[in-house]
Amino acid sequence: RGRLVRAHAGKLFSMLLSSASTEASALVRSNFVAAIAAIARYATEPRVNALALEIVRLAQSEAEKERAVAAQLALELSRSAPDALRPQATLILPLAFVGAYDTEAAGSKKWNEVWDENAGGVTN
Repeated sequence: RGRLVRAHAGKLFSMLLSSASTEASALVRSNFVAAIAAIARYATEPRVNALALEIVRLAQSEAEKERAVAAQLALELSRSAPDALRPQATLILPLAFVGAYDTEAAGSKKWNEVWDENAGGVTN
């Protein structure tokens, strides 16, 4: 089942992430993010690593919407594709710790959840 998606994961990540970053509707943005997380379950580790690097870029953006997409995507990966996210913990967990103090309340809440679900007993 995942074989068909695996070969196209990079292109799908790119297209869906670009759409999520520019979408005005929060509901549609959530669906794009959920689709990315579903694909991540079948993607190769290097493709997921490239996705994690893109999350880092978005999280460091000045644009509030891009930071929100980064937080939402990290949380969705944590919930829907934890095995894919685990090798990327060294990229994502520092963002979660810092993102918990984001000025946008919704983003900081999501980063807190990412931290809580993945830090393994470490408290912030």
